[in-house]
Amino acid sequence: MTLEDFSGTTEIRFWRSNEFLKYQHLLQEGKLIVLKGERKPRFHGSTEIETSWSDVFFLAELAEKATKKLTIKVNLEDINEDLSERLNHIFTTHAGSVPIKLQFTEPLENMSVTTVVDKYKLQPSNDLIRELMGLREVELVVN
Repeated sequence: MTLEDFSGTTEIRFWRSNEFLKYQHLLQEGKLIVLKGERKPRFHGSTEIETSWSDVFFLAELAEKATKKLTIKVNLEDINEDLSERLNHIFTTHAGSVPIKLQFTEPLENMSVTTVVDKYKLQPSNDLIRELMGLREVELVVN
């Protein structure tokens, strides 16, 4: 199979048929995928190198797989009912599996308090990031 990216093309092999069967639905022309694997000698003492694929997924899924938590920083002075309603709407619209931390800051006193939001978890996406970054009161940290 030939893969192509901005740096060129390369041939890859699925040495084990079970690997190919597991990921074949993702291996479509024109689809952007991420390959995770390990390169090692095919057999003990062999000079032939094989790649064992541990995961193959669509690039669009990378944000969710790589994001461990989202931290939303808010200045105490900016907290009001309108912001609370907008955040609740965003949290509901983008429900997922990534934990949220809220960090409330008081810059003049150089203080902050961080809490985990148990009620909601988020689905990372470009739309979510765009919506959160559109709130002037919010600073987003992706971990």
